[in-house]
Amino acid sequence: GMIGIYTLSTGKDLINTGTITGTSSAKEFGIVTNGANVVNKGAITLSNATSQSDANVGIYAKGSSKIINEGIITRKNAIGIYGYGVTNSGTINTGDNGTAIYTVGNGTNPLENVNLTSASIVNVGENQAVGVYAVGKNQIVTADSGAQFNIGKDSFGFVNAGQGNIITSNANPVTLKGDTIYIYQNDNTGKVFNNTALVSTGDRNYGLYGNGIIENTGNIDFVTGVGNVAVYSTGGIATNH
Repeated sequence: GMIGIYTLSTGKDLINTGTITGTSSAKEFGIVTNGANVVNKGAITLSNATSQSDANVGIYAKGSSKIINEGIITRKNAIGIYGYGVTNSGTINTGDNGTAIYTVGNGTNPLENVNLTSASIVNVGENQAVGVYAVGKNQIVTADSGAQFNIGKDSFGFVNAGQGNIITSNANPVTLKGDTIYIYQNDNTGKVFNNTALVSTGDRNYGLYGNGIIENTGNIDFVTGVGNVAVYSTGGIATNH
């Protein structure tokens, strides 16, 4: 493995405008911060990791640091950003079995929420890849109007596996290509508010799946394909407006 940049400057800002390229097959980090906030304006390109357990990571925050991204490129079995509070206004490309944003924040600190701005582009590969994976507590995860998701087969847009998290999607229309779930929630106290239009081009897709509170106001067109389900509740309250 390798580390491109490592910072210990608590309370300061690290701004990257350069290019970081890695070639390792395991435990490769573009930027690691142990206190500083990170603003990435450059390009981080990582090699393919051999397994998700030894994933390569574009930006890794050891503590409650704010991460603002304007451009990360990752590969197979890679994590674009691992941290607490994240704002993405760039492009994150995850390969098969990769995760664009993995967040462990606590929403009682407003700096530990996640926002995909109108300029955000998240390209998700196949084979259990995830756009945003939230495992924190009481986080607010928002995709603004204009945000883009491109999701491969057998993958997810959002996964809420935390406690009391709230996911709101106002993103551009999303196409589900097969065995895909746009928002998956395994959080009895979680809430999902979807305003994004969804359309299927393959089979066995789920628009919204899980427990807790799920509300949909987006148009879901699953005419194409077989075995597609717009909203599937495993417990809690699901409402389609």
